[in-house]
Amino acid sequence: MAYEVQETLSGTHGQLWINDVLFEEVTKFSAELNPEFADVNKGGSMAKYKKLIGYEGKGEVTMNKVTSKLMRAVADNLMKGKQTMVKIVSNLDDPDSSGNERIVIYDAILEKSTLADWESKSVGEEKIPFTFTRYEILESI
Repeated sequence: MAYEVQETLSGTHGQLWINDVLFEEVTKFSAELNPEFADVNKGGSMAKYKKLIGYEGKGEVTMNKVTSKLMRAVADNLMKGKQTMVKIVSNLDDPDSSGNERIVIYDAILEKSTLADWESKSVGEEKIPFTFTRYEILESI
């Protein structure tokens, strides 16, 4: 099936909400599911078979360094021995495409807090990796 080039999704039209707050400073977002398999041997065969036994959800948010809001939340929780869990909603809605992709991640655990990272003559950026188990695909193309 042929497609029109302009229908290719552009991340320029992506938006991200964390705990229902729009973060306009986000420049990149990724979330992926990585299946986990166990090896299974089968009599009479030299092949290595696989059995799905679970999955891991991982991702990363990259944003321009504008505030200390997320850094502070993660750092403060770590000092209390707590993990920082948030809800993330990603929406990619390119006006030239034939629809949009919107997902929600309900239990994203923010895994890192960069206390300081800067360089002269450079725009500040923050990368926050996360893991998750619960998600829902709300809209797809």
